[in-house]
Amino acid sequence: GDILSGAFTLIRQNPGATLGLTAATVTTMAVALLVIVLIASATAAAVALVAVPVCVFVFSIQLGGLSAVMGRSLLGHRLTIREAARQSRAGWVILGLLLLTALSIAIWAPLIIALKGWGVLVALLLTAWLAVMVSLTIPVVVLERRGPISAIGRSWRLVLGSYWRVLGIYVLMYIITWVLSLVISLPLQLVGGLAGGLGDGTSNATLSLALGLFAIGEIVVTSLTLTIETGVLVLVYADMRMRKEGMDLVLQQAAQNQQLTGDEFETSGPGSAYTGGAGPGGAYTGSAYTGGGYPGGGYPGGGYPGAS
Repeated sequence: GDILSGAFTLIRQNPGATLGLTAATVTTMAVALLVIVLIASATAAAVALVAVPVCVFVFSIQLGGLSAVMGRSLLGHRLTIREAARQSRAGWVILGLLLLTALSIAIWAPLIIALKGWGVLVALLLTAWLAVMVSLTIPVVVLERRGPISAIGRSWRLVLGSYWRVLGIYVLMYIITWVLSLVISLPLQLVGGLAGGLGDGTSNATLSLALGLFAIGEIVVTSLTLTIETGVLVLVYADMRMRKEGMDLVLQQAAQNQQLTGDEFETSGPGSAYTGGAGPGGAYTGSAYTGGGYPGGGYPGGGYPGAS
């Protein structure tokens, strides 16, 4: 509950750099795809392949930029869209996405070749398990400034022992975003359908209105769902670090001393003074964080004490 409500709080705290960044990148991607498709239809179909690197690049800016914005928001810092794009580490995010894609292919191809139809079922189960274990890769790449290989191992270690809890959070997140997408898109689709039905079916103005409403609906839905999902990823990452590394103590001390620099995710990693504390596996069982809410402070749903 804290994590899911925290994602909405992060969006409300800085809507320009969260929803604004996602809407800008989604719109840019849609326009770029439209232009590429029009060019491909007038020249050669192979030109459409240009859309792949364009979409990957724009998506990496969106994903990396949002991770930077929301990670800094947990420390009481506000980023602009330009600052978010600059701190997105788009190149490293692309390498991380490519590595995760290659890992997925390495699972699917041998299983399908060896087990035929049954291989699909086994591959789906393995992919679902692996996706949760490496789900924190991009937040680690951006917030800890690690390379993709190191980030995958780091994500694995953070999620290890908390698989079912993290999976439950993701399942609930996808249910919520699916419901939100229906609530937003259905009225727009209904209005678009009515606009098309009132015309003669060939009017350019009617078709343009229907397509425009559909495009707006898709941009709004995609922007909102991507922003919420990224917020949940960042908060799960922060939660795992609090549980396993006592990072809440690091942030609490820095906030009390007015020394939050924005680099705490990178500088207070494994090997710091707070790693391997009194609790099992390095968790601080006697600290202010007990696995429930985040009492006192500005952190969504409670918070890091002293954060603004």
